[in-house]
Amino acid sequence: MRHLFPLLFLTSLLAGCQDGPRPGSQPLTEPPAAYPGGTTAGAPAADAARAATSGDPKPEVIWERLGSWTGKQSVQTESFTGLTGGLRVKWEVKGPADGTFLLTIHSSISGRPLQVAVDQKGPGADTAYVNEDPRVFFAVIESDRMEWSFTVDEAMGTRTAAPGR
Repeated sequence: MRHLFPLLFLTSLLAGCQDGPRPGSQPLTEPPAAYPGGTTAGAPAADAARAATSGDPKPEVIWERLGSWTGKQSVQTESFTGLTGGLRVKWEVKGPADGTFLLTIHSSISGRPLQVAVDQKGPGADTAYVNEDPRVFFAVIESDRMEWSFTVDEAMGTRTAAPGR
């Protein structure tokens, strides 16, 4: 029995290190309601209104830049490490209305695609949110006649800001 505990402990640790998305994993259209450390600015409107009228400090997400890229053709980025797995992808594409831009986040360990963050036809700009297990990532860009740029930031926690800030 004494030797069983370390084996069970090791097995539970390894089970959490699996490479790949969890069942039902998909890109988020809005910021999650909470990141490590508390609630984000993406909290329901009622919570935000209550905080504004009550004078309570408003929590805001602390973002850390993991990388930025620009180009005009299909590429694969270098790897970047996500410690929390909460990623924000701010992107912009310019080009013809029938041009295409596809940005997919991949696992650097297995190389397989995890989530499509952007699938855009024609010019545009937006922010996409990706929620994955912490790991080393890279992005693959498939671009047809588009000039593109994007940044990847990671949610590192929250801090409380004074109302009206």
